[in-house]
Amino acid sequence: MIRNDNANSVLMNIGDTFHGGVEAFYSLGNDIVAPVNALGIDIGVPGNWDFAYGPNVTRARYTNGNSPAPTPIAITQTTFPNLAANVTNTGPLFPAGTLLPATFTKTVAGVKIGFIGITSDMVPYMSPLLAAGMTFLQGETNYVNLINGLVIELNSQVPAPDIVVVMSELGIHKDQRLADLITPNTVDVFFSAHTHELTTSPLQSTSGALVVEAGNDTYLGRMDVTVLANTPHTYSWRVIPIEETILEDVAMKALIDSA
Repeated sequence: MIRNDNANSVLMNIGDTFHGGVEAFYSLGNDIVAPVNALGIDIGVPGNWDFAYGPNVTRARYTNGNSPAPTPIAITQTTFPNLAANVTNTGPLFPAGTLLPATFTKTVAGVKIGFIGITSDMVPYMSPLLAAGMTFLQGETNYVNLINGLVIELNSQVPAPDIVVVMSELGIHKDQRLADLITPNTVDVFFSAHTHELTTSPLQSTSGALVVEAGNDTYLGRMDVTVLANTPHTYSWRVIPIEETILEDVAMKALIDSA
């Protein structure tokens, strides 16, 4: 419905997607993948629970099947790109560098959007086994430097992005703090997740970045951004309840029934 009203849209998915129900648990997340892929997501970030099947499943799902060992069953992959700027490979099995790309750009109706993706930093504390072969960035100063550096990289592109957003599964408390500390006027919006806080109005920050979180799976967050030449961008945020008044999608119902 939103896409029918405005074709100039981007759908973001920020974490904890392929875990949380019995269907997902007994299929290592596979039963959830087809319906999620069918949503037409443009860009995503894994959440802490997306690492909960272990590093072999994580790599098989998010890195084109690049897993260090066989998985109990074949793992269904996402069809949309995912970001995780704060996770690096360790150990001899994988080359040095980030587990997933740090940034992504997409141009919609002539407006270039730069995305920075950050997953949860708590995975090693859930269980060191879930983070085997990976290092998760820790520390507030390191995250400030990470975001500031990635903004510089994005803005070095020609053309530079018109909008820069951070998709973060660190939680709204950490994202609000980071928004206060990063270089002013460099990030437009922090789209936060992990803490499932429902923000009906954007939080303000010292840097000028807005911070929003859409709550739990019962809401869809919608941010309308108006971009006009020689005029400051305008932002309108609202949360849309997911309820039975929304007409059921026939194709999606078939995928769910199949699972």
